[in-house]
Amino acid sequence: MIKLLYITPEYAEIINYAVQTSTRSIDDSVDAEEFVRKTVKGGRLSIGRHCMASFEVICSRACSHQLVRHTHLNYTQESQRYVDMKNFTYLVPMSVYNSSEKGLILYMEIMQKIEQVYSELISSGVPKEDARYVLPNAALTHIVISGNFQAWWDFLKLSTSKKAQWEIRNIAEEIKKILIEKAPAYFDIL
Repeated sequence: MIKLLYITPEYAEIINYAVQTSTRSIDDSVDAEEFVRKTVKGGRLSIGRHCMASFEVICSRACSHQLVRHTHLNYTQESQRYVDMKNFTYLVPMSVYNSSEKGLILYMEIMQKIEQVYSELISSGVPKEDARYVLPNAALTHIVISGNFQAWWDFLKLSTSKKAQWEIRNIAEEIKKILIEKAPAYFDIL
């Protein structure tokens, strides 16, 4: 699940003004969207540092570990130290669904067993911060990701690649669609 939380309003006007400030040639008659598009096409992505976007993403813990490697973005993630993970939700990869029926059954059984063990550890007095060690990479997590437009551009360029793992690629494709819709002059040539 991807949810846009914030994007700089009037992004094109802000970027246009910033670039014109650098040359002391403020011209209010310039079409800001077209100016931004032309500047981005020319490779001057740093102009995107003046604007930002924030998203809420729900993904697997495995994917969140990939996400946070993009150090130019900022993250706040649901804490398994404080959140009760009894009845946790988890991701079942399509490859597991497409495997033999036995493969899917094994996967579901182990998830149920993990959930049972986690709950029993909590009930026996083990703190959540220690009981979480049994939780799988498939457990879903909520994460808020914020960054300037250039940081998002860099993330999207890498994460929409066919070489990227399917989950992060799907997330990147959804974010890309939203950014192209909300800030086309900066992102539509991606």
